Amino acid sequence: MLEARQSEKNENECVTEVYGIIHVTIPQDISNNIYTNTLLLHPPPEYSMSVLDIQYKDQNGECRRIETYPTKQVDNKEVPVEITEAGKLVFSFPKRKITELQIKVKQPYWFRHDNKRVFLYGFQDIVE
Repeated sequence: MLEARQSEKNENECVTEVYGIIHVTIPQDISNNIYTNTLLLHPPPEYSMSVLDIQYKDQNGECRRIETYPTKQVDNKEVPVEITEAGKLVFSFPKRKITELQIKVKQPYWFRHDNKRVFLYGFQDIVE
């Protein structure tokens, strides 16, 4: 599955990074197995953006962070750790009924085209 986006900003806006949320709804009617225990992310191009957090929605509609996503304690609160320059990522976790995924990303790299800064972000593959 390809989930890639492009954001264009005028050069005079001085935008140096963009943030995005990739929201994926998992079709429940195409598989006989509704459980997931592994998530593979393949960003194009590799090592160009950061992954900020990965959460899923379960069959009860509750949002939860994937258990194996790295976190740290800040003021007695668990917060996600930024995975900078992300390559192919694999997260294994106890099997869950996942109906939706929400992947937060940051893209600090851009290229110039027609006096605009073009930011590409997303994933070539999101496989569960």
